[in-house]
Amino acid sequence: MTRESRKFFPDTLIHTYQNTCKGILLFYSREDRLVYFTIFATIARKYPDITVVGLCLMFDHIHKALKALRKESLSGLEQQTARSFSKAVNQDAGRSGRLFRSPFGSALKVGLKKAKTGLNYLYNNPVEKKLTRDVEKSRWNFLPYAISDHPFSERLNLHTASYYMKAAVAEVKTCFRKNLWLNYARLRRMFAKLNEAEQEQLTDFIISLFNPIDYNALVAYYGPIGKGRKHVWHRCGNGWRRELVCSPEFTCSYRTMVQAMNANTGSEYDIVMDWSPQPDTAYVEMIEYVRTTIGHDNVKAVLGWSPEEKSKLFRQLSRATSAAPNQIQKFLQL
Repeated sequence: MTRESRKFFPDTLIHTYQNTCKGILLFYSREDRLVYFTIFATIARKYPDITVVGLCLMFDHIHKALKALRKESLSGLEQQTARSFSKAVNQDAGRSGRLFRSPFGSALKVGLKKAKTGLNYLYNNPVEKKLTRDVEKSRWNFLPYAISDHPFSERLNLHTASYYMKAAVAEVKTCFRKNLWLNYARLRRMFAKLNEAEQEQLTDFIISLFNPIDYNALVAYYGPIGKGRKHVWHRCGNGWRRELVCSPEFTCSYRTMVQAMNANTGSEYDIVMDWSPQPDTAYVEMIEYVRTTIGHDNVKAVLGWSPEEKSKLFRQLSRATSAAPNQIQKFLQL
C-alpha cells in the first residue's frame, strides 16, 4: 500500500498495523515493550489532532486504532515511532538494518459497525493467539488500564516504598515531564534494583503515566460514558496522590464493551497480515527456556550467537518446547 493510495477521512477510525521484516520477533522482554510503548506515547503527545483509541503489542506485529484530523499527522506518528524504536533496538543489539516493513498498513473503519468490529479484532489478538482467555486480562493490549492504574500489582504507596522504588518513580516522572521515552539502559538499571512485586508495580506505573489511549473515546463506541474516566488528585501525607475515577456510566459501558469483545472476536478482511495458526504461547516457552536453561536474562543475547550455536539452540528448542520450526526461526531471527 503506497502513501498515495492510503484511504483516509479526517476524524474517522483507522486501523494501522506494522509487520516486521522477514517476520522476525519484535518483543522478547518487558523492556522491549516498554521502550516501544513510551516511544509511541511520547511521540503521540506531539500530535494533538490524533486520538489513540487502541494499541496492541504482539510478539511479531503491532496493531493500533487511531483517529486523526490530518493524514500527515498519522504518517508522522507511525514513521517516527518505527524509526525511533528501530534505532533503539539496533543500538541495544549492536546491529543495523530495518526492523519494520515500509510503509505501514492501514484500513479505514467508516461507520459504527465497522469500527466496533475492528476494535474487537484488535483487542482480541492476545486471545486468538492463546496468550490469555479473556480480552480484559492482557497487559499488552492495555485494556485493563481503562479502569485501573495498577491492574497487575498492588497499589503503589510511596510512603512505605523502598528507596530504589521511590528513586525509580521519580526518574520515570522526570522523563515523562520532559517528554523523554524510557531507553533500555534506564529500564534495566531501575528494574535490577527491585524485587518481583516492585517490578510489577513499576511496570503498571510506567504504563499508567505514559498511557496515550483515550479510553473515553474507546468505550463511547459501546455505550454512554457520562462524565467518563479521569484522574483526580488527593492530598496524601505531605504530598499528592493521583487517583483514577470512572463514572458509573463509563464503568457500565466498559463492562458492555468487554462482554461484546469476549463474545465476538471481530474480523479484518481488508488488512494484509502474516497469519500463522500456531499459538504465541510457544514464544513464551522459548523465552523461559533461554532464561532458565541457557541462563540468559537478556534473551536477545542469543541473536548474536554464531550460526553453529544457533543451530544447536534450534534443536534444543525444538525438543523442549511446543514451537514449530518457523516460530523458532523467527525467534532466532534466522
